[in-house]
Amino acid sequence: MTDSQIIALFWDRNEDAIRETERAYGRRLHVLSDRILRNEQDAQESVSDTYLKTWETIPPQRPTYFFAYLAKLCRNFSLARLQWQSAAKRSAQVVELTREKQKQTHKGLLLLCAFDFSWLQKVPDALRSRQSRSKSSVWMRRKL
Repeated sequence: MTDSQIIALFWDRNEDAIRETERAYGRRLHVLSDRILRNEQDAQESVSDTYLKTWETIPPQRPTYFFAYLAKLCRNFSLARLQWQSAAKRSAQVVELTREKQKQTHKGLLLLCAFDFSWLQKVPDALRSRQSRSKSSVWMRRKL
């Protein structure tokens, strides 16, 4: 089916327009979105959003280059999703506390946990000799 026939289906509000668009350009749109997002499910969402936006915008518009129009929509949806995923609040980074920061941090904000190493009794003596009795517990700091 040619681009003009698919656009005619959109103008007629025929749901087959989406199926024909998927058949003609679905794989190319999916590859485009997947190369931006590097996530199969997010790429599929962007392609689905592209079809919906095409359904909503084609009757008032008649694109001359149909695939370029679809690719532009798909690229914009993919980039918007990528920007949303990489927002500062959603991308957590682990930062190690330095000694100066530890000194500045209020005691109430640090949680100290001791772990019992009684399971070391089962470890052979050769390995256990490396662990002194005074160091039989490990302390872990965690910011609340």
